[in-house]
Amino acid sequence: MMHTSDVGQGNESDLRRKAEDRLRATEGNSGNLLNEADARALLHELQVHQIELEMQNDELQRTQAAAQKALEKYSDLFDFAPVGYFLWDQRGLILEANLAGAVLLGLDRRRLSPMRFGQFVAPDDRKAFADFLKQVLATDAKQTCRIKLLGDGPPQYVLIEGIAAQDRQGLGTLCRAAVIDVTQQKRADELAEANRALEADIAARKQAEEELRAAKDSAERARAVAERANRAKDHFLAALSHELRTPLTPVVMGVSILQERPDFDPVTRETLEMVRRNVEMEARLIDDLLDVARIAQGKIELRRRPVELCTVLKRAVEVCKPDIEVRGLHFGMDLGPTAPYWVEADVSRLQQVFWNLLKNAVKFTPPGGCLGLRCQPDVADVLVEITDSGIGIEPEAVSRIFHAFEQANVATARQFGGLGLGLAISKTLVEMHDGMISAHSEGRNKGATFRVRLPLAAPPGRPKVPVPAARLKQAIRPLHILLVEDHGVTAKMMRMVLTAEGHAVEMAGDVAMGLELADQHTFDLLLSDLGLPDASGHDLLRQLRQRGYKFPGIALSGYGQEEDIRRSHEAGFAAHLTKPASREALVEAIASIMAVTSGSPSHTE
Repeated sequence: MMHTSDVGQGNESDLRRKAEDRLRATEGNSGNLLNEADARALLHELQVHQIELEMQNDELQRTQAAAQKALEKYSDLFDFAPVGYFLWDQRGLILEANLAGAVLLGLDRRRLSPMRFGQFVAPDDRKAFADFLKQVLATDAKQTCRIKLLGDGPPQYVLIEGIAAQDRQGLGTLCRAAVIDVTQQKRADELAEANRALEADIAARKQAEEELRAAKDSAERARAVAERANRAKDHFLAALSHELRTPLTPVVMGVSILQERPDFDPVTRETLEMVRRNVEMEARLIDDLLDVARIAQGKIELRRRPVELCTVLKRAVEVCKPDIEVRGLHFGMDLGPTAPYWVEADVSRLQQVFWNLLKNAVKFTPPGGCLGLRCQPDVADVLVEITDSGIGIEPEAVSRIFHAFEQANVATARQFGGLGLGLAISKTLVEMHDGMISAHSEGRNKGATFRVRLPLAAPPGRPKVPVPAARLKQAIRPLHILLVEDHGVTAKMMRMVLTAEGHAVEMAGDVAMGLELADQHTFDLLLSDLGLPDASGHDLLRQLRQRGYKFPGIALSGYGQEEDIRRSHEAGFAAHLTKPASREALVEAIASIMAVTSGSPSHTE
C-alpha cells in the first residue's frame, strides 16, 4: 500500500524537475539568471502545488483511516462470525481461519496454520473433500459439500461452501470457504427421519393389528361356522346311526327267538346264523363310521384296566370263527409258553382291534387258505402276529394301508367290499394303548402279516369271579317292565323276548303315555328308548324320579357314543344298550341290574 508522504515527495520531485527545466531554458535563452518576475511566478506555482499536495495528503490520511476502520470491522466480522471461515491453498493447507473455524476443529487458531484441513475430516469423507477442493480451484462457481469432522469432542457434521480466490503474493489460486456446523440440523433430520420411520412403523403395526384383528374375527367366525358344521355333522351321524340301528334291533331279536326253537332243521339254523352275522356286521360298519368321526375329533375315551390278553384274543377268534369255518380256512393259534399276558387296556376296544385284523385276514384269504394267530413276549412288550396266505399287499400300498377309506386298489375294493376303515381305527386304538401296529407282505398273492406290540403290565390282585349270566338269569324273578319305544316293530319284538323270559310288559310310545302307565301300575324296571316323540328318555326318567318312582332303568338307543352313554348314566339309567341290542345282551343287562337292586317297593307315596 502507498503512503501519503510518498505521494507528496513524488509531486515535489516533479515540480522540482519542472522548475529546474524551466530555469535551464531561461538561462539558455537569456544567458542570465531568472528575472524577478519569473522567479515570483515560479515561487507562486510552487506554493500552489504545495497546498495541493497538503490537501491530497489530508485526503489520503482520511482514506487510510477509513480503510483501517473498515479493516478492523472486517476483522471483527471475520473473527466473530457464527460460521467458520477458512482460506486453503491448493493442498488444503490452512492459511487463515477465524475463531469459529478454530472452535470447529477444537484447536487454538494460532496452531492451525499451516495444518492440513483434511486431517480433521472423517476417513470416509476425505475423498469427497479432496474432490470438492479440486472443483473449487478449477471453476469460478461456488461449490458445496457435506462432510463429518473428527476432533477431540463428538463428531460434527458440516456444510462447506467454497469459491476460488486469487492470491497477490504468488501462491496461485486459493480456496476461500465458509464451514457451517449442521450437526444439530443433521441430528434433527435424523430424529425427524426416525420419527417418520417410527410413525410409519406404528402405522404399520396398527394396520397389522387391525389386519390381525380382522383375521382373528374371520377365524373366529370360520371356527364358529366349522363348529356349527361339526355339531351338525355329529348330530347327523348320530341321527343316521340311530335311524340305521333301530330297524336292526327287531331283526336281531327275531333271529334270536327263532334260534331258540328246537324244530328247525340245520339249513334253517345256518340261514338264521348267517342273517345274524350280517346284521351284526352292518352294526359294526355303522360303529366304524362313527369311530372315524370320533377319532378325528379326539372324542374316543378308553376305560383301561388290567386285562388278560389271551382272553381278548380268544373272544375275537370266537366272533370270527363262523366266517373261518364257512371259508374252510386252516386256522391255528399259538399263545406262547408264558401266558397269561396282562396289559392295561379297554377290553371292548382292544377286542375291536383284533376282530378287525382277523376279519381282514379272513376276507382276503381265499377258501382253503391258512390263517394263524401267534402271541409271544418280547422283553417288556407282548407281540401278537396275525398271518394269512391271502392276496398280500402291493409294496406301494403298505405305507397307506392304515389310512382311512384306503384300500390297496379299486379292484380290491370292488371284489372284497368294505369301507377301508377297520385298519385306520385299529391303528389309532393301538396307539392309544401306547402300542404299535405294522403291516408286512412280500407282495401280491404272498400273504400278509400284521403285528401288534403292546406294553406288558403288572398282573392285578385276585380278581372277582363274575357270576355267570345263566345263574343271574335263574336268580331273577319275573318282573313287571315298563317298555317305552316309539318304533312299533322294535317294541313288539322286545315284548316278545321279554314275555318269553317270563316278564310282564306294559308298552308306551311316548313320555306322556309312559308317565300315565307308571301312575297306573307298579313296575320293577324301565326299559326306554331315548329318542321319543314328545321328549327324551332322559326326561322320562327324571320325571319318574321327581314323582317318587325308584325302579331302575335301562336306556336303549341307536345313539351309542361315549358322550351318549355318559349322559344316560348322569340321567340315572343303570345301563345303556346300543341298538341293535341282541336278546342275550338285553337279558344279561336285566339280570345284572336286578341282581344288585334291593327288593324295596318301587313307588314311594
